Amino acid sequence: MQAYVEAVNERISHLVSADKDSDLSAAMHYSLINGGKRIRPALFLSIVDAFREDWEAFIDMAVALEMVHTYSLIHDDLPAMDDDVMRRGKPTLHVAFSESTAILSGDALLTDAFSLIANIDTMNTSRRLCAIKILSEGAGSKGMVKGQMLDLKYENTDTSVKTLNHIHAHKTGRLIAAAMMMGACAAGEDPTAFESIGIELGLAFQIQDDILEATTDETTMGKSFSDAKHNKSTYVSYSGIDGAKQALSHRFQSIREALKNLPIDVTKIEPLIQAIETRTH
Repeated sequence: MQAYVEAVNERISHLVSADKDSDLSAAMHYSLINGGKRIRPALFLSIVDAFREDWEAFIDMAVALEMVHTYSLIHDDLPAMDDDVMRRGKPTLHVAFSESTAILSGDALLTDAFSLIANIDTMNTSRRLCAIKILSEGAGSKGMVKGQMLDLKYENTDTSVKTLNHIHAHKTGRLIAAAMMMGACAAGEDPTAFESIGIELGLAFQIQDDILEATTDETTMGKSFSDAKHNKSTYVSYSGIDGAKQALSHRFQSIREALKNLPIDVTKIEPLIQAIETRTH
């Protein structure tokens, strides 16, 4: 995972300038370099690696994934959304710059991500189109954005686990699933087998977030805890710490069983799954 993360960070530094004469460039750089865990691009690269492809040739697609994820965080933090003041251990973008700059930086990152994929001339057209289709659907009105809308809709509402799963399968799961499916696209393989695994991993990731927010502090997590402020239901508020931990363990078990049934080198993915399962922030 460290090799994937280092390669992604190096490419981001090359692609996105910290030009202090441009508020837009400086803001985009601030958010992208701002200490992200790079889980989605690392997942993408691990799938490429698991199909025995040269993962270093696909760094731009991994960076595009991180750009889309970062845009979603920028917009999620806005006053009209969760109104968070800390992200990745630093002031959120609208606090560090301005609300208008944050909106436009998110817009630019989303748009530039698809341009980056379209211009990967080392991949054939069908593989690029496959990746663009999956990323746009995973991030758009049927995926992550739908999840964000549902998350806002159910504020101040007691929800069931079924509703929580519906929200977070879209808000978190769809982009994680897209990362894994795009890895198959890049390798010229069928991406459909990775969809349910990715959504399952997204739900596990959210349960884990809820547990960590209930058992640690904002400084350790590096972000504001806004769920309580907006009276959002969480897996912990519904099932308690022990119930959430049991659900988390069950999901990771299911993920590993599903991966074993795929024609890939699972040893390329397992270290990353383990890193996600044992994360502390």
